[in-house]
Amino acid sequence: MTVAVPPKDVTPPGAAVRISCEVLSRKQPSLTITHPVCAWADGNTSALVAEMTFGTANADLDLKSAARTTLQVRSETVKAIK
Repeated sequence: MTVAVPPKDVTPPGAAVRISCEVLSRKQPSLTITHPVCAWADGNTSALVAEMTFGTANADLDLKSAARTTLQVRSETVKAIK
């Protein structure tokens, strides 16, 4: 894997945590796969979300959309400590 677009802050407005995204690329003999990867980290949780769809693997690399997907994954997985 190589970094096609270096990491940058792509936090959507109003988000409670910072989302950082980059674009990774992997060359294979017959094709090149390129896809966005976003991550977050807060007080006790961190995760990396690699969105692999037909669109993202074929250069429709919308980092804002990938950041929104990452926030959705975060909202569905992070639970308050009781």
